[in-house]
Amino acid sequence: MDNDVEIIRHKLTEILTADKQLSHIFPLTGDLKHAKFSRARFLMKNARDNNIDSEQALDAALGIEIVHLASLIHDDVIDEAEMRRHQENLKAAKGDKSAVLYGDYLFSTAVKQIQTTQNADCAQLFVQSINDMCRGEAVQDLLLTDPDYSPTLEDVQSVARGKTGALFSFCAAAPAWIITGQKAELKQALKEIGFLLGLAYQIVDDILDITGVEKNLGKPAGNDLQKNCLTTPLFMMMQDSGLNWSAFRHYYLESEHSLKEDFLQSNTLTIAQQQLAKIKQDLADNVAICQQNQWQIEALVSIFWQRYVEQRMSLLRDFN
Repeated sequence: MDNDVEIIRHKLTEILTADKQLSHIFPLTGDLKHAKFSRARFLMKNARDNNIDSEQALDAALGIEIVHLASLIHDDVIDEAEMRRHQENLKAAKGDKSAVLYGDYLFSTAVKQIQTTQNADCAQLFVQSINDMCRGEAVQDLLLTDPDYSPTLEDVQSVARGKTGALFSFCAAAPAWIITGQKAELKQALKEIGFLLGLAYQIVDDILDITGVEKNLGKPAGNDLQKNCLTTPLFMMMQDSGLNWSAFRHYYLESEHSLKEDFLQSNTLTIAQQQLAKIKQDLADNVAICQQNQWQIEALVSIFWQRYVEQRMSLLRDFN
């Protein structure tokens, strides 16, 4: 997977500087030298492990990275952030309107990339993934914290499946769409694997937001509560407290109570770990379906789980 980074970085830079006028904006989109390209690398290894054409897989991977970059630019506007990948971001340099406009341009560039390099079925899957991602973001900001709406755990986790899982779902499933003749049960299992990996990744990220410190996280800790972002562990802790979201936020933002200390002393961490265990079992069930259909993804899922779930959860030892 790591050998693909330079190829992805080079090709992505070519696409984002192809327009001679807008190429002047490219340096403000983020420091690609430090980008991990985890989604693109996942897709390319998935294709390689199953003998799928590497050039088509690269073209699909570039499309998903452009979408991810566009979403980060929009996120900076929503979160009122000033830095991205260790440098001043587009929002800070050019303002909110410019960031939204360029993010929109990147979304359309991603769709063009896929439409011109992939078959109709793969392009349709890509558009659905973007729709799922944008829906997740919209539900989070427009519905979960609405005082007139009482969210459920299913609501909260559907946001994580969408805003984080949708792009991983494309990366898991796209190689099977690149070629024809794959069974529907295989395609569905691959899509679900991506959604589950994204959900697990987001739950761990949300836990670390509560328990971490800025020097370990590379971003301010407690950001979700500050930004009025209801996540899975915060929802579980809120339910355990018997408070609604507004009262829960007020309790921890306006008092001397420590969210981190109360979280670590509550049952929430245990419940969240049980959720992760259930996700791991669901992953195993879907991997088994893939194996029955001669699709190799078990090793890739194992690498992802170890790197983005187990290793990151091990950071909790440093925060207690």
